[in-house]
Amino acid sequence: MDGAAATPTEIVQTWLDRVSDTFFRDDFDGFAAAIDLPFVLTTQASRTVLTSRDDLRAGFDAWVKMIRGHRATHLIRTAREVQQITPNLITATYDSEMLRNGTRLVPGFSSWMMLVRRDGVWRSDQLISGIVNASYPFSLLKVDPTAPAPDPCSIPKPPAPDA
Repeated sequence: MDGAAATPTEIVQTWLDRVSDTFFRDDFDGFAAAIDLPFVLTTQASRTVLTSRDDLRAGFDAWVKMIRGHRATHLIRTAREVQQITPNLITATYDSEMLRNGTRLVPGFSSWMMLVRRDGVWRSDQLISGIVNASYPFSLLKVDPTAPAPDPCSIPKPPAPDA
């Protein structure tokens, strides 16, 4: 990026790539540093509010176990619709695919997230996932390939921009 400020899409994609890598490196501290508590996680079947590192740890450990159980080699998440709401708030829709040597292990799915910048660090505090799991933590991804992607128009409006 030659020292230029990153675009909102670059910020989101960097965040997605960094967090995906934490699962393969079993890097809980890196994962936790990317999340702002409380963290609201909504699936197509449930809503969970994570308030502690222990809550995050349970979900992180389940993802690592699931990735290893599937013998996944890649978790590819691609930013799609990105909108910078304020200098410290970005929303994004992104697609996820879990692969083993290029073969999709579960149907791909779309999710929506909000990133907030606190003390110069971008963290997610809200995620609406395209999975249909009803209970947290997720030990197995349940994906309904016919389910619609989260609709950003139906998501509650973020706080008004700073004055």
